[in-house]
Amino acid sequence: MAVSLALAVPASAYAATGDFDYQGPRRPAVIYNPENGKCYENEDSETGRMAHNGTDAPVMLYANGNCQGDSVQVAANATNDDFSFLSVKFLNPAG
Repeated sequence: MAVSLALAVPASAYAATGDFDYQGPRRPAVIYNPENGKCYENEDSETGRMAHNGTDAPVMLYANGNCQGDSVQVAANATNDDFSFLSVKFLNPAG
């Protein structure tokens, strides 16, 4: 008799591998191995720009805090120099 076991893990339990870095008004900032599904607020609620997603997961950049407002998606290992943002959320990689 074959037995199969399924393990359900919440999407937020997965972490992207790699670093996400961006330029804040006063200094650069980095998020290391970010948790997927978690909303990250920019340091000191300052606008970020020049985002480089060096992770293996896509990320959403949000114009407002709490991952709300206008947004743009940046693919894994890609850069966006045009969109200013206050918060980010990493998505589960495809596959």
